Amino acid sequence: MSAPAARRRAPAGHLRPRPGQRQHDEQRTQFAQLEEWDRSDTEGLGALWKRLAILLETHAEAEEKYFYPHLLTLGTGGADAEDAAEEVDDAIDDHNSIREGIRRAE
Repeated sequence: MSAPAARRRAPAGHLRPRPGQRQHDEQRTQFAQLEEWDRSDTEGLGALWKRLAILLETHAEAEEKYFYPHLLTLGTGGADAEDAAEEVDDAIDDHNSIREGIRRAE
């Protein structure tokens, strides 16, 4: 019996993407699909947008509940943030901007 895909080992020399990174990649893919989708296909656009909105909100909630509290315990920033608190505040601001955009689009 084989292990579930999530438990299988990556081939030697190959790094498996982290779950959060896979979600970011999926979000980028879906945004690209929205850009390319036939604008006259409002039913298809609506379905794609609904799926993306659910993915974005689920991902944001998970980061805010599980990842950011852990990041705050590290005490260091990333990207252009001076510390973890600034990094978390910036990320939550981004999530809230996305949430507002979703509300406007619905």
